[in-house]
Amino acid sequence: MTTHSTELLRFASGLAKALRMAGATHTLADVAQMLDEERAQIWALDNTCVITEIIELPQKRVLNFWLATGNKEEVFMLAPRICEWGKSVGCDFAMANGRRGWARTNLPDGWRPIMTTLFKEL
Repeated sequence: MTTHSTELLRFASGLAKALRMAGATHTLADVAQMLDEERAQIWALDNTCVITEIIELPQKRVLNFWLATGNKEEVFMLAPRICEWGKSVGCDFAMANGRRGWARTNLPDGWRPIMTTLFKEL
């Protein structure tokens, strides 16, 4: 079993909830496949897990903090290490989507809300 598989299993419940909240666009099996194919990355501390992906846009390379579960403070503790890695692989900026409450917290240096995401079932 790979390290990312172990971490994915450890945080499966919270990640499944995050996936549902994000519109159920992926399953945990999809996330595992993306990790296996190195299209996503997993970052973990004791009580927290962040899944990132790189999004290639025509003008920018974006480090997307895609999924997170656990302790908000630990997410913010992981962020500098994740962002340094993102810079090392050529990302221009990082972004994160989350519940509205995230934007109302004391965000770490450099993080700021820039837009709101709306969702509608079709």
